[in-house]
Amino acid sequence: NATMIIEDIEGMELLGYLDDLKPTGTLMGELQKYKVLGPIKDYKKYLDADDVYFFYAFAGMTDPKASYEQILEMDIPEAKLINIIHPQTYLSKNYTSVGKSFMMMPFSQLGPEVKVGNYCIMLGNSFVAHNTVLGDFVHLASNAVVGSCSEVGIGTHFGTNCMTKENLKI
Repeated sequence: NATMIIEDIEGMELLGYLDDLKPTGTLMGELQKYKVLGPIKDYKKYLDADDVYFFYAFAGMTDPKASYEQILEMDIPEAKLINIIHPQTYLSKNYTSVGKSFMMMPFSQLGPEVKVGNYCIMLGNSFVAHNTVLGDFVHLASNAVVGSCSEVGIGTHFGTNCMTKENLKI
């Protein structure tokens, strides 16, 4: 998902992936292929490069808590974390606040006065209503909707077509 958006953003290029589950050099992707550069611990090799930035993507996590702790332990400087926001999304830059390493897929939306933490992902057609706070590491699958005036805690996952009412603390 992030790869698709990166290819659509002029001036941005994907160097490759760091992945603990696939051997270095493995090509990932069906149509467009990118190399696995090494295991996640190799991120340190790229920290000093002026033109290299990081985005934390996760797929098929078996232990979300351990994944979140791993991110924090890496302690990548915020200036090296990028947001990946598809041009066909809606968020009001003057009325929303988003963290680092945040991804918005096509047709996802943030209402006014929404605050989003770090390492969050919003898949296609997901929506967060006004005056809502998403903590770090929140994932909204396709068509998920979070009601207004809600507070969502760290690591919460909203599955496909999930919908909440307003004024919730999760």
